[in-house]
Amino acid sequence: MTIFRTAPVLRILCCLQLLAFTTGCASYRPAALPSGTEAPADDAAPVVQAGSDVRVVLVDGEEIRGEVVRLSPDELVIGSNGNYGYEERAVARTAIAALEVEHYPKAASVALSGVGLLLVGFVALMVYVGTTIDWGGG
Repeated sequence: MTIFRTAPVLRILCCLQLLAFTTGCASYRPAALPSGTEAPADDAAPVVQAGSDVRVVLVDGEEIRGEVVRLSPDELVIGSNGNYGYEERAVARTAIAALEVEHYPKAASVALSGVGLLLVGFVALMVYVGTTIDWGGG
């Protein structure tokens, strides 16, 4: 019966922990290719380099995700794990309609991960205290 008195608190803490972990996920930001294409509207757009995780939308509407393996003046080579193992695909620069690079919010991720770890510790402490205290409920 002791755990049932702390159940509403545990539910709230679990929801807060879930929220803390899901808000630190990566997102995509518009990017530019180095020398050869015009940059997006905002000047702070990141420039794609070898090793960047990207999402490319082609002129025909097809979407490709993966890591940039190499860049050349004419094409972008993207590597990804597919149905048949690791695959590399060369995409002509003229076939690219949109290019986005994966962005990880560093400070927010670190802060939210810390909050999540604190919540895990607090939940564990609440469960331990809830099971060791005699609440006198019968």
